[in-house]
Amino acid sequence: MFNWQIQQRLHRFHDLFHTAPDQLTAYQRNNFHLYRDFSCTICYPAPAFLSARFLAFRNWFGLNTSTYSYTRQTITRFHELLVERDPIRLNICIDNLLKTFRFRQLEQRDILSTLLVNCLNYTQGFNRNLDQLDNLQNLDTATNSDESENSQNEPAEVINNAQAN
Repeated sequence: MFNWQIQQRLHRFHDLFHTAPDQLTAYQRNNFHLYRDFSCTICYPAPAFLSARFLAFRNWFGLNTSTYSYTRQTITRFHELLVERDPIRLNICIDNLLKTFRFRQLEQRDILSTLLVNCLNYTQGFNRNLDQLDNLQNLDTATNSDESENSQNEPAEVINNAQAN
């Protein structure tokens, strides 16, 4: 499952392979595969050609989250997500996709998962309603405006608390 703290530790540790390998033990250097980070743009550079579906997704996801980079693995995981129909496997695909991004701020897995599922349904797998994506943020129409305002403030409070520590 996608976990913000675990991902952040993996990013910092994996980045040492590229920036300061002398700080790693011989075991760590020899077992690089144990510390794979699918969000590493050095290990998994994104291709120059991107499908229209992925571009629509990337632009929409970037507007609704704090992502700042994606990789070749992001594209692969996105296309796996598009073909998945089993609800249990869908959650696994979402977690695998989230692990391929780098985020600027704390992101909550459950919020991102709901956002992705709702958007996938609304756009029928990024095939329809793409012209409306720029205006859509939280596609969950079941919440009222008071709940939406509170839920939008909550992540900011978590971020501020995390930064204070």
